[in-house]
Amino acid sequence: VTVSVLYWSLCRKLAMRACFVAVFCAVALAFAGIGVSAQSRAVRVLLVGNFGPSSGTNTLRFPPLPEGSDVPQQAGWPDTVAGAVRTLSSRIEMQYPGVSFELPVLVNTEGRVTTAVTRLAAELNRTTYDAVVISDAYSVSVAAQTSIVETYGSTGPLVVMALAASPDVDFASPSVGPTTVRDVPADAVQASRLLVALEAVSWQAFSVVSTGDDYGDGFVASLQAAMSAKQLPPRILTNAKLEGWSSATRDASDEQLMRTLATMGAPGVVVAGGRGTAARVLAAAARARRKWATDVPALENLFFVFTSSAMTDFPVLSADAPRNHAVFAPAFSSADSLSTGGWIESSSATSDGLAFQVSYALDAMSLVGATAAAAAANGSAPTGTAMLASVAAGTALPRTLFTGSHRIAAATRNRVTDGDFVLGQFTHATRAVFTNVVTVDGSQRVGVAVNGTIPRSTQSVVQICLVGSDSCADYANVAHSLFAMLDARNRRQAPLLPIGVSIKPVPLAAGTTGVRAINAVMNHAHDCDFLVGPSRTALTIAINPLVTYYGVPTLDFGSTSPVLSDKVQFPYFSRTVPTETQFAKATAGAFRHFGWETVTIITSQDAFGAGIVEHYTTALNDQATGVEKSYMLDPHDSTNASIAAALLDIREQLITRIVVVALPASDEQLANFFAGVANLGMQQSHLFLFTDTICQYTALRPEVRLPLIGSICVLPQYNADPLVPPDTAEAMQLLSAGGFDNDRCSLQYSDMYSPFAHDAANVVIDTIARMVEGNGGKLSDPANPARSIFNNGTRVVEMMRAVNLRNGLTGTVRLGANGDRSNAAFTLQIQQRSGVVQFGTWTENVGFRPDADVTITWMDNTTVVPKASTRPLSFIAAKTAAKNPAVIAVSVLGFIVTISLFVFCCKYQHMKRQVAGVQGARRSSAAGIEMGGKA
Repeated sequence: VTVSVLYWSLCRKLAMRACFVAVFCAVALAFAGIGVSAQSRAVRVLLVGNFGPSSGTNTLRFPPLPEGSDVPQQAGWPDTVAGAVRTLSSRIEMQYPGVSFELPVLVNTEGRVTTAVTRLAAELNRTTYDAVVISDAYSVSVAAQTSIVETYGSTGPLVVMALAASPDVDFASPSVGPTTVRDVPADAVQASRLLVALEAVSWQAFSVVSTGDDYGDGFVASLQAAMSAKQLPPRILTNAKLEGWSSATRDASDEQLMRTLATMGAPGVVVAGGRGTAARVLAAAARARRKWATDVPALENLFFVFTSSAMTDFPVLSADAPRNHAVFAPAFSSADSLSTGGWIESSSATSDGLAFQVSYALDAMSLVGATAAAAAANGSAPTGTAMLASVAAGTALPRTLFTGSHRIAAATRNRVTDGDFVLGQFTHATRAVFTNVVTVDGSQRVGVAVNGTIPRSTQSVVQICLVGSDSCADYANVAHSLFAMLDARNRRQAPLLPIGVSIKPVPLAAGTTGVRAINAVMNHAHDCDFLVGPSRTALTIAINPLVTYYGVPTLDFGSTSPVLSDKVQFPYFSRTVPTETQFAKATAGAFRHFGWETVTIITSQDAFGAGIVEHYTTALNDQATGVEKSYMLDPHDSTNASIAAALLDIREQLITRIVVVALPASDEQLANFFAGVANLGMQQSHLFLFTDTICQYTALRPEVRLPLIGSICVLPQYNADPLVPPDTAEAMQLLSAGGFDNDRCSLQYSDMYSPFAHDAANVVIDTIARMVEGNGGKLSDPANPARSIFNNGTRVVEMMRAVNLRNGLTGTVRLGANGDRSNAAFTLQIQQRSGVVQFGTWTENVGFRPDADVTITWMDNTTVVPKASTRPLSFIAAKTAAKNPAVIAVSVLGFIVTISLFVFCCKYQHMKRQVAGVQGARRSSAAGIEMGGKA
């Protein structure tokens, strides 16, 4: 309007040429004004962070906080962060001409998610912001970022995450973070650099403690991923989680955790958790040292390395008197340099913990300034979309850097850093600053070495995977194997591990199917130096390709199938339990003792079942006992159809009433079996012999077998049950982490295979001790120092099969060249009305030996051994004829031929005698005539 008025006024007063000049000048001035307006609009920035509770007055020399701000006027380092950011906002205007900032507004989260969301929502409704810097812990940062996206959608402000490092949130996703970037190195980067730093201070093994939240779980996952990429990474001895924050239960569990960590044999502990975790861990360690100083002297040696989240826990870290911790963090500007630069006050409250948070908040503001300048240069207002475009184009790099050289990757919107990472301790004066520093640069080269202030954590670790089905029987077996390993690790019983060597047991629940077993083992097989289990033949066959590919020596305590004796197919497999072939011999010995000449077999339609039929038939035939018929059932049939059909056929069609049941079935299938026996009335008419799986099932449910008087179980012999240690807390934690159900199953139960699981653990420990001793006390392979001696699976298997473990719970343990146990012995138990009674034993040398002092009462309440069949002769003849007509025909024909030959022979002999008599009479007559003539 102004231009138009001037134009017509000048046109009336001036000549035409003068008019054109005036119009040109006015338009030029107008566009110049528009340009100044576009570039000079002040950028509105919101700073979100934990600025603590209200206390005292503001002691900073920076301008006072704006009226109406959510930040209380207070003393201490939280104000320092806010003041430094506000100072930088004014200095950025000098760095980027044409860019100005309004005084940043602060939202105090007080470290709580609900507070952050409520206060942030109120501020966003009051004012529109161009950029939001979030400088808080992970959970609060993500909640705040989510609130911004829900408020603005895809057209919101530029959001800069200044402290949240966990990779769980994909900020590059349009739905998650349409205008969000992260200006702190992600946990995946921090974890990989941490491994380099730990190797520099000789941490070959360490424990991990984390909080069960997104940050703790995310960092541990990143650490494990970084370790899997290394050829010979350090070993994590245990991965423990801090339980809830309720003080009623927390203190005792924390102290117990410290005690457990001290027994691991290596002092190093990496701690990953949110705000407050460092203070909690250090306090628990101090209490545990006071409580168990005499019993567990290793508590004095624990050394903690905290992740960067601990930088917000000052001054707690510097207040702990024992120098038992360090912090690993991305590079930042020291408190001294920030104070010299005029960014923070030089006062007693400042420390490098404060400097860390200030540095990343300042760099986040520098990034905002750079992106705003880039947007203005393109003629755009400083909106989130415009500023993000400069990040994607890679044109916006901060000129003021407080945390080392870096850029933001366009694809991931994450920080890509070439800067240093720092592992160091702090002085324990009031002013806490980094000292004894190890640096790792962007290319993972190690800088300054520590002069002995961070202790070595050099325990050599052997990882042993303990695999079992999720049945309560196998829960007990894995638990007792685990108890033996923890006892050996803690040097409580023989065989003892060599000095400087520790073990890491890793329980893994493998379900009841091959698919679940493969899933359970797949992610761990490459880390397993040994595998103990999985106790079921079907599961062993399923995971065999994995253990063969990775060359993992496997020692089983419950898989009995003869199929596994084939060392071409199963080169790494051995077992402490006898094979099914030996079971069959013990069974045949008992049958011969009772005089049973024929039996039937129920088994599964798979490799295990085929082996059962073959080896039982051979063993029984050797003892003059025949197999009338074998039933091979679908192992995956969860209904009672196939089981009921087999039982009905046995009742109606078979001559024998002796039934061998070798069925590796699920609990549901076995329940159907016993229900079928009861429903068909076979409890009083048939005798059953059960193999291991069903004997395990009935041991847990004795009421199921009680009606089957005279039923027999053949069990591998052992001398004593394994003991449950008084302290089971660590074992339960490991079992739960491996997928086992501590609530459904009891640690106090001992299964028939638990002694064999216990001895399997000791065989592995004995093998470790012999191999390390033979290698001069070292784990590294002399032929290839980058590899462990346990990476040579073939050699480990040879050493394991050379075991001669005396005084085991199952006797002396010796293995043959094919990995099978060479000294098998069995106990035979029979069901009586009073319970289960042992009535005999079987050994390779002696065979079956009955207990002389045991009198067996059978199902008819007599002590007379029942016959194998009670069928009448007509039934036997009819069934035999119906099933084998050709045999009957041949037999009848043979009988007729035999009788015919007999008759023929008789007649022949009779005729021969007659002929002989006639000839004799003739000779006599001739002789008489001759004598008479002479006379």
